[in-house]
Amino acid sequence: LVPFLGFVGHKACRGLGRENVTTCNSEAFLSIFPSRTIRRHGRATKTVTEGAPGGADAGAAHTAPRRAVPGEQGCDRCRDRRSELETVCSVAAASCPPVCFRVPRRLYKVQPAPTPRQSLARGQVRTLLPSTLSPCLLHLDTRLNCGRPISDPTDCQSHHFELTSRWWGRRAAALLRANALTVCKGAEHGWPGGSFSCIELLLALHLRCPDAEQVVLSKGHAAAAQYAVLHAAGRLPPHALRNYKLGAGCPEAHADFVCDTGSLGQCLSVVGGMAAAARGKRFAIVLGDGELQEGQNYEALMTLRHHGLTNVTLFIDLNEFQSDNRCDEIMKIHDLPTVLRGFGFDVVALADGHDSTAVAQAWREAEGKHVAVLCPTFKGLKGFMEPSAHPVTKLDWQPWHTKIPPWPMYVEVIDALVRESESEEALAEWSAHRANSLTDAVAAALPDTQRPGVAGQGTGKAFGQRITALLETNPKLAIIDADLATSCGWNEAVGHKRYFELGVAEQDAASFAAGLALGSEAMIPVFGTYSNFLKRCFENIFINQAQGARVVYAGHYSGLCYHTDGKSHQSINDLSVFAGMPGLITVDPVTPEHAAAVADWAVGADCSNSVYVRLRRTPCPAIEALCDQALKGAHPVSSLLELPPDAVAVDASPRGVAFVTIGTVPTELALKCRDAWAKGAKIVVVPSINGGTEIGAWRSALFGTVDAPVDTIITIEDDTGALRSLVAQKLVECHSESRGPDRSLTIPRLVSKTVAGVGPSFRSLPACLDHFGFTVDAIKALAETK
Repeated sequence: LVPFLGFVGHKACRGLGRENVTTCNSEAFLSIFPSRTIRRHGRATKTVTEGAPGGADAGAAHTAPRRAVPGEQGCDRCRDRRSELETVCSVAAASCPPVCFRVPRRLYKVQPAPTPRQSLARGQVRTLLPSTLSPCLLHLDTRLNCGRPISDPTDCQSHHFELTSRWWGRRAAALLRANALTVCKGAEHGWPGGSFSCIELLLALHLRCPDAEQVVLSKGHAAAAQYAVLHAAGRLPPHALRNYKLGAGCPEAHADFVCDTGSLGQCLSVVGGMAAAARGKRFAIVLGDGELQEGQNYEALMTLRHHGLTNVTLFIDLNEFQSDNRCDEIMKIHDLPTVLRGFGFDVVALADGHDSTAVAQAWREAEGKHVAVLCPTFKGLKGFMEPSAHPVTKLDWQPWHTKIPPWPMYVEVIDALVRESESEEALAEWSAHRANSLTDAVAAALPDTQRPGVAGQGTGKAFGQRITALLETNPKLAIIDADLATSCGWNEAVGHKRYFELGVAEQDAASFAAGLALGSEAMIPVFGTYSNFLKRCFENIFINQAQGARVVYAGHYSGLCYHTDGKSHQSINDLSVFAGMPGLITVDPVTPEHAAAVADWAVGADCSNSVYVRLRRTPCPAIEALCDQALKGAHPVSSLLELPPDAVAVDASPRGVAFVTIGTVPTELALKCRDAWAKGAKIVVVPSINGGTEIGAWRSALFGTVDAPVDTIITIEDDTGALRSLVAQKLVECHSESRGPDRSLTIPRLVSKTVAGVGPSFRSLPACLDHFGFTVDAIKALAETK
């Protein structure tokens, strides 16, 4: 029981040189690849057509090897290394001689190893039908949370269908959309709306523009589309699409093969550097219209124009929507063509961005010029995945930006796309797959999420909703958003006179916040975005602090619990980054009630500092009762929260162990360790790295009492070491300030669990925690280390 994959198949020869490049002027070939120059080796390899669809007649037109021309150098390397080729490319037309192509862009390596290589004719459709009898595929659907990467080369059956020139357009794109949706459905996560809008752009640039050295997808949400097209281009094996977001070595949530997309707006600068280093090669970049709100894009445009980098061509996907609402409602760019011309670029406005022929034509005509191609597209799928009114803000909204269709709807959409492809073979295979593996009853019974539903609310939503409520009672409070109202939990504030939507422009937002705070009618601004994106504003925040601007920074989706989106979004060093900022108090609340209390304090009269609040997406109900009990009567920031003790320790339990944690995930892990192997251990939750906790509280927490001394301290944090450094410092301070006989007390042994490096994308939180060693067994082994 697995999602269906239909692949437009093209795999080109790999690792071949550029020598003896000639031109093929065959009209039949150019009907499929309308490029001015087609590169091939001087002597073509024999085309493999045995067993081609349609019987012997289908391949008869090009079964005979082409006779070598006198004086023409043979393609021995290609012929002799046939076993190393993914595909020998050819054209299903009698008038066009077989040609052997080189893929100029670097190949994308994905682990585990690719499936066995197969020979396909250029322009065939390969539909990958999973074997329903293969046990290694069952976890992808019926056991969604037990997935492992597929490495068994026998896990699929391939079916090949002929592709002719009429497929270039909506028919080929239909199967690619089916693949992209299946990528998302297999992981129950992704961004189908933005993936669907740029299918034809990627189809044209990867498959119809062979002279593009790199095709960079800057709008990273469309990763599923990129993966589907890259497989069609022969640079991703089929199992890679099934392994989307399955951890290390598997395709990431956001497109990152060439350069990581980060908080958007950075890739154009990267491509500019690539183009400057290789001026004889051409580069294409696909940008989103919402992404153009990021100011770095315009710095990059100036760089491209100033340095004459005409070998970069911009394709802008104008699908009109971004994360929350319409681009024009978030932050409108007035007269985009004039803006681009002002930076010295010619503007080509296509009538339809879903016309791959027009996209390829624009690429060819842009050679040697500074060109930006505007491509109006539709985000979603007409008839199925349409925009609607937001249930809270009432603004135009595209819920299919990140929403994954339930199984019955998935079946309906794939069925429509396969029929749109007009491939009788694909329809037959899909119908057989439906009958054997995905009947209506089965589809209705399958679960629709990789992430088990967790009751409750994350600290991020709790904080955002509390700030929204305070807008009505605190006339100085203001909210600054960066196109993340839904994620930040303040949709109710949209439209309020003190709610400022600044779009995808974090640095502008941070400095705008300073202006609100420093103006003649000083306000208390709360600026919220993803924690990883907030780090983009490091210097802006430093300047804000230097000039005394009181701002509350809400860093959402921080820590390991945001496991889905990988390194570009997972923030696992923000405590260390912001704790060193002068005058900035960093706080990591552990429950929704705690987050609401921090919100009250941060914007209230008792706080005069700027505050960074580290906020979590995933609820953690297992710790809420104990943490809220410890919070009663305590200060939400400066008080250490010692959790109530567990049952009486048994004789076999370790003595004198104290867990010191910060944040939700580490605190829950400490509780699990206490239940499993550390009965009687104390657990101390630190709300803030620099919140002004009294030294006496630290001394009691870290050294214990005469009757119950602490021998071993285990710090657990999903950061790179901010808590470890703090505890080590407090141990020294407490010991040096002790008097009398206490002076002889031995400093407890300190062991620490931190995170390092960057994390891949995961389908489940347990998989992410296992990757980083945040497990009960790993902490026990750490504690036993001498």
